[in-house]
Amino acid sequence: MNMQTNLTDKNRSALETLLLAAQKAAEGTLKQRGHVTPVFSGLTPSGSFWLPSLDFPCDEAKEAFASLIRLVCIAAEATAGVLTLEAWGVFPMPGEQLDLGARPSLHPNRQEVVLFTGQALGGIYAHRFLPILRDAEGRCTGLGPANECPPEPPEGRFSRFLPTRALSAQDRDLARQLLAAMGTKVIPISPSAGQQ
Repeated sequence: MNMQTNLTDKNRSALETLLLAAQKAAEGTLKQRGHVTPVFSGLTPSGSFWLPSLDFPCDEAKEAFASLIRLVCIAAEATAGVLTLEAWGVFPMPGEQLDLGARPSLHPNRQEVVLFTGQALGGIYAHRFLPILRDAEGRCTGLGPANECPPEPPEGRFSRFLPTRALSAQDRDLARQLLAAMGTKVIPISPSAGQQ
């Protein structure tokens, strides 16, 4: 096994660990609050962090959060990250074709889901949709089994949040300066178990 394969396996394992932690956190939040607000969690060589967001009142706020995630990943030298979002999902039954013309939020067979979209250095991606399970009173009772998507780069505003090339110390310093000027709070969690 060569060094590149070892690094790829380590990054894939770190991403899986981060996905499981994000899933556990989302389930706890759902049971406590009944909903999940968007949050990005990341791994760096020195530990892990999370970047909370408010709900998105408009498309501009979504774009701003996506840009902020990319900037934080540069500044923190992130090696992996997972974005957690609550959304509507539509999943076809076996043998059924998905209606790509209808928005999931308007589809009659829509499901409440939590989306976990992750990326690790080396072009490693993972995406999961877990249905939100609720009791008769509408309280969250947990998350259902995952619907996995192909491990490919997603399209859209929340795609490719890690840099695709090695960045210089100047790039990282500039990102840190911009974050400081914006007053952005990145909350460190702890030294990362995946980085020992």
